[in-house]
Amino acid sequence: MSRIRFCIMVVLLSVLSSFSGYAKASTILYYTSSPFSYVGDGETVAVTREDGFGFFASRNYYNGVSFYINDYATNPDLQDQRSFNLDFAAPYNAVLLPGHYADATRFPFQEEAYPGLSFSGNGRGDNTLLGYFDVYEVTYGVHDEVLTFAADFVQYDEGFEDAWNKGSIRYNSDYPIPEPSTLALLLAGLPLLGIRKRSGR
Repeated sequence: MSRIRFCIMVVLLSVLSSFSGYAKASTILYYTSSPFSYVGDGETVAVTREDGFGFFASRNYYNGVSFYINDYATNPDLQDQRSFNLDFAAPYNAVLLPGHYADATRFPFQEEAYPGLSFSGNGRGDNTLLGYFDVYEVTYGVHDEVLTFAADFVQYDEGFEDAWNKGSIRYNSDYPIPEPSTLALLLAGLPLLGIRKRSGR
C-alpha cells in the first residue's frame, strides 16, 4: 500500500469514528472524499431533512433512481446554498433492484451492458468516472414513485484511484450507514477496478 493511500485511510477512519450517530438515520446523504477529488473536494458531509435539505427522489429514464437534494427552501443566502445529485441505473435498462453493481460508468452515458452512476454536487461534476454501488433496499409505489431506498456508492473522478468519493444515501429507510471499519474495507477494493494512478502526484 502506498504511503498516500495509507494516510488517506487513517484520516478517513478518524473522521468516521465520530459518525456513528447517523447509523439509523431515516433520510440522509453522507459522503467522504479524497483531497484529490474534484467533486467531493476532500470534504466529509452529512445532510438530512433536519438540516433543512429537501430530498427529491424520482425514477429516471433508464429504469433507475435519481435524487436531487438541496437546501434552497430553507437557506436564503444564494451564495451559500448547497445541492447534490445522485443517479443510479442497472445494466440493460433493467428495473433497479437490490444487488451489487460493479464497473459502473457515468450516467446517463453508460454503455448498455454497464450500470450507470453519477454523484455531483455544488456545481462540481465529472466528465468521466468509474465506480460501483450496492443497493440494499428499494420499493416503488403504484404510480412508479420511489418509496424507500438505501444504497452505498464509490465513485472515482475521471477514473483516478486517488480521486475517490465514497457515500451513502438513505431515503425513508432504516438500513444502517456502514460503520468506519466497513468503509475502510471498501477502500481496499481500489485495485479491483483497474483504475488509474494520477501522474505527477
